[in-house]
Amino acid sequence: MHKEQRISNILFFGFTGLSLFCLLLPLNQLVQTARLLLAYSFYPTILRGHEATEYFHDVPSNFLNLLRADQDNRQLHQELKQLEILKSQMEVVMEENDHYRKILGFAPQISYTGLWARVMGRDPGNWFRSFLVDRGGQDGISSNAPVLGVFEGRVGLLGRVIEVRPNVSKVLLVTDELSSVAAYLKDTRWEGLVEGTGGTRLKMNYLPLDAQIQIGQEVLVSPASVVFPQGLSIGRVFRVLPQDPFLTFQAVEVRPVVSVGQLREVFIIKKH
Repeated sequence: MHKEQRISNILFFGFTGLSLFCLLLPLNQLVQTARLLLAYSFYPTILRGHEATEYFHDVPSNFLNLLRADQDNRQLHQELKQLEILKSQMEVVMEENDHYRKILGFAPQISYTGLWARVMGRDPGNWFRSFLVDRGGQDGISSNAPVLGVFEGRVGLLGRVIEVRPNVSKVLLVTDELSSVAAYLKDTRWEGLVEGTGGTRLKMNYLPLDAQIQIGQEVLVSPASVVFPQGLSIGRVFRVLPQDPFLTFQAVEVRPVVSVGQLREVFIIKKH
C-alpha cells in the first residue's frame, strides 16, 4: 500500500517536473516536436471533452426550439379545425343562398360567359314575341347572341338577339311564331324542331311516329343547333297532340322553362 503510494507520488512529481522543464526550454524544433507528440497523445480525450461541453451548452436552445415547434404544431391543428368549421358553415350558407334565390326569383350563377341585362320595354301587342334590354353593342353584345332566362331557380332558353344598338338590344323570344330551335327529348334522343306559337306554349314537330313520349319529359337544345348551346333546357312536354293522318310525324305541346311574363332580367351569352 505504501509502496504503491510512493510510486504514484514519484510519477506525479516526475511528470510535473518534466512539464515544467518542457515549458522552460527554448522553442526550438526539437522541443516543438516533443510538445506536438504529447498533445497528440492526449488530443482524443480533449476533443471528446470539448464535444460534450458543446452538446450540453446547446441543450437549452435545442429545448426551446422543440417547445416552439410543438406550439406551432398545436396552432396549425387549431387552424385546420377552424377551416373545417368555416367550410361547413360556407356549405350551409350556399344552400340557404340557393334556397332564397328560388324563393325571391333571383338569378343563380351561370357557367356561360356573358352579362346580365334588364328587361326595358314590352309591346302589349307582341307580349310573347320580343322585348328590349338595356345592353347593346358598347357592352359587347352581338346579333344572334343566345339569351337565357331564369324562373323559380331554373335556367332555360329564352331567345336570341336580333337587333343591336349602342345601349339597347332587341330579343326575339322562342315563343314567337318566327322562332325555331333544333331539340331532342331527354333520355330518348328523339330529335325534333321546337317552334313558337305566339302564345305561352311551344310546339315540337317531326317526332317519329313510334317515339314513346311521356308527359313532363324534358326538351333540350340539340347538338345540331348552330345558334344555341346544346343541352340547354327549353321546356317540358305538356301534352301529346292528336295524330294528323296526313302527316308522317307526331307533335307535342311544350311548356317553356321560363315564364316570359314574369321576367325582370335576362342573361346574354357573349360570342367569342
